Amino acid sequence: MSVEFAIGEMTRFETAEDGSSVRLDMEDVNGRLVSLHMPLKCLNRLIMTLAASYHQLLRDCHSRLDRTGARNRCRCAGHNRFS
Repeated sequence: MSVEFAIGEMTRFETAEDGSSVRLDMEDVNGRLVSLHMPLKCLNRLIMTLAASYHQLLRDCHSRLDRTGARNRCRCAGHNRFS
């Protein structure tokens, strides 16, 4: 069974004293508190996944450039939420 939630904002980041794990505290879009606890190995994988996802997002956005003269403006609606 999986649990899905939409994060509104990240509120806190905490590292275990021994550095073996992290806790990410967030608030979902309905104001409920959500905490993710994960070992460092899992955090490393998450970071690599996010980097690859962001790279793909930029590549997709670049392919949709407005060809009518505004070459430096990307038309990826809603993607600015990641910056």
